[in-house]
Amino acid sequence: MAGCRVAGFNQCTALILLRQQRRNRSSGRADSILFMVLSEAQSYAGAAERKEFKHGGHFMNKSVVKLCPATVGCLLLTAVAFVNGQPGMPAAPAVHQFETRCGWFSNPTPANVWLYDRDGEWIIGVQGGYQVKGDWDWPAFTPRQWVLTNTGSYGYGCACLRLRVNRGTHEVLAIKSSRARPLAACRQDRSLKKWKRLLG
Repeated sequence: MAGCRVAGFNQCTALILLRQQRRNRSSGRADSILFMVLSEAQSYAGAAERKEFKHGGHFMNKSVVKLCPATVGCLLLTAVAFVNGQPGMPAAPAVHQFETRCGWFSNPTPANVWLYDRDGEWIIGVQGGYQVKGDWDWPAFTPRQWVLTNTGSYGYGCACLRLRVNRGTHEVLAIKSSRARPLAACRQDRSLKKWKRLLG
């Protein structure tokens, strides 16, 4: 039947578009829209067959055949335009390899540890919350390299850490090594002055 041939052509077109969309993005919405177009094409093909059988005339068959490609073609174009306009899936947070970061190493209270550098605040541990996994060496601060801000030995110092971070969540994922630095090294770094009030 002519209607079936039209539907078959549009099915092939939709399948090609579907494969292309699957390669370009992982959104399930694109697949759903194109499958809907396939269903519409099959529906119009079935309508063409039923009307040709009922009326048995060339005029009605010709009208339906003209309707199928125009309608299904519009559906295909609309679906492709809609799918292409949809945003892709959000990118996963950037996880980087080990790198060296230097700044203020702060341990104001038990289990709360942060590193503040020129790029921001990096979470090493939060009491009752996130804690970096694995064992790691605490920077070996001398008394002159550590500023006490709370009872006991809690405070802050200047340090460099070899670590791996998640730049999306600002969590420290692993610490390979660390070393203490003189307080003057951080105090003279203009990019770290913004943290002075936070450190106390």
